[in-house]
This record gives sequence, C-alpha cells and structure tokens, in this order.
Amino acid sequence: MRIDEIRANADKNPKVSIIDVLAKYRKRNDVYISFTALEKLGVNPSSSYSTPLGIYAYPLKQIWDEYIEPSIAGGRIKGTLDGVVPFAGDQPNVFVFSCPKQDGFITDFSRYTKGDLERDLEQLAEVVAQYNAKQGKPSTIEYARGLVAFWRKQSKTASRDKSSFGTLWYITYRLATELSVHKNVNHDRAGAVLVDKAAPRVWNALLRRIGLKGFADKRGMGIIHKNEPIQAVFLSTEHLNIIGAYPNKVYDPSHDETKRHQGLVMKWFLRKFIGNSIGLVNHDDEVNARDKLVDYILTLPSEGRLMPLLAPNLAQDAAKELQVPYVDALSIITRWLKEEPKLTSMIGSEWRRRTAN
Repeated sequence: MRIDEIRANADKNPKVSIIDVLAKYRKRNDVYISFTALEKLGVNPSSSYSTPLGIYAYPLKQIWDEYIEPSIAGGRIKGTLDGVVPFAGDQPNVFVFSCPKQDGFITDFSRYTKGDLERDLEQLAEVVAQYNAKQGKPSTIEYARGLVAFWRKQSKTASRDKSSFGTLWYITYRLATELSVHKNVNHDRAGAVLVDKAAPRVWNALLRRIGLKGFADKRGMGIIHKNEPIQAVFLSTEHLNIIGAYPNKVYDPSHDETKRHQGLVMKWFLRKFIGNSIGLVNHDDEVNARDKLVDYILTLPSEGRLMPLLAPNLAQDAAKELQVPYVDALSIITRWLKEEPKLTSMIGSEWRRRTAN
C-alpha cells in the first residue's frame, strides 16, 4: 500500500488517547508526527507558505521533551494537542511515521559544512542553467553561477541564519521565487512574502535535484520556519514508513480507567519511597523520602540526574513495572511532587550535597 493511500481509522480504537500512542515512541530519534486535515499523508500541491513543498512534521523525541511532556505535567492538554505544539495541533488527524538515516536527509544542520555548501551550490548552478534553458531564459553555466553568487552575497546580510545550511536555505528560497512565474503575491502565516504559488514547487525541485531528500531541525534553529523552530520537512514520501494514523483526541484524564492507573502508581510510589500508603505524615517521613529519592536519582545514567527529569524517570519505571500508561503515571507523580515543595527542595539540597563530595 502506498503511503498516500493509508487512511486513518478512528473507529478501531475510539478510546486510545493520542498521548498514549505517542508515549510509546517518545524516545525514538527516527520517529516523526504530522498533523493533517485530511485522512492521508502526502504533499499538499497548493501550499502557499514561504517554505518548499513537502510533508511537514515534528521530530517526536524533541517535540515531546520540549512541548508535550511539560504540557502533560502542567495539566494543560484539553481534548486535542491544539495549543501544545506550535502549529497545526488543531488538525483532526495525526500520522506517526519513521524515517531511517540516509544520504540527503539532514538531521543536524551544524554538521552541514562549508565544503557541503560549495558542492551543492555548484550543482545548484547546473540545475538553474537547465531550468532556464527550458524556460527560454539565459542558460549558460556562467550566468547561473552569477545568479547563485549574487544571492549568496545577499545572504550575508539578509539570511536569518548565517550558517552554511542557513545560507543554502536562503539561496534556494530566493532562486525559487526568481525562477517562478511572478503573477501573485501571497503571505505566509508569519507574514513573510512568498511570490507566486509556483515557488514552493520550484523550491522543492531545486533541493531534490541537488540530492537532498529532507531536513529535521532537531536543535530548534528555526531555519525551516521561525515560528516552528523544531520541525522537519520531507520533500517526497520516499523511505517514509507509516507506524499508524490516529485521531487527534486526548481523553479526559478523570475517567475510571485513568483513575485506577493513577491509584496503582501512587500506591507503588508511596510504598517504594515513603514507606507507607498514606503519604508524608511528619519530618521523619520527609527525611526518609528525601534519602530514598536521592538514592534513586544516583542510580540513573548521568544524563538523567536532573531534578526536572525525576518525575519522568519515576513514571517510566512505574509504567513498566505496573503495566499502566506512562502518561497516567507521569501526571500523578508530577502532581504529587508539586504539592510537596518542601520535599522537592530537600531532595535538591541533598542531591547537591552528595554530588559535591
């Protein structure tokens, strides 16, 4: 089945929250999510944004850490992911898919070197010359190189990002608008001018002709679009592997099953770290809980020994041991810790004391 033939089916799992689905894949670096109005995943040929035509998505691991998990912990998710992710969170469908590492798919813009830029600009000049020849415009390689050189010079002051990749992005954007038939002037959602509806298609073609397949701005540099700093774009559907298509629905955490899960998690947490099934009764309970939780933190890998990661790590262990949804575990543990600011302060102080020695 082709990727553009896959349809979301909301009837099969009507009570599966999109948060529970995404939680399963939140640690995978090769998984992406795309919000769509239609029940299919594909390139929108009529796009008028100032971005190349493509499939736009979020890298799940980074968008989860930056936006989704803090929203879960803060109880800010209501009904859908609208307002949680920077853009398109109000769309009714969420496609989850993976993309393997491959030549032409750039996932770290900082590793795109000046040498890469020089190679791609030379190829770009050849593509521009061929394009102009078909359009009856000046088509010598010297003319095309001059055009590329002109926009490269302009990029030094006009490009938002001065890195090698930011320079390539700006030059291909300017060439796409210049090579398009200038009939209409449109504005994208950030107010940037995009000349002619053909420009996104031409931009896509320029990038693919020089061997590029897509980009993932996982560091949040905002090169693809400043309003969505963490973002990915795939120039075609090639090599994308669909995991599933799901309705963008987050079910009310007050329903009975979630309450049952959260009750199990709290019993697990209290027995393991407080030593009773009631909670903090006196100062001895606080000291005991502090010591046990600091002991727990020190068993984690070094990159996980941070206070903001305490609740996510505890939730992961609880979900695995109790076989309950990670989201249910995270929400109840986060809420409990927030309601005990004295204890969390004691944990922080004790952790710093121990690690300083």
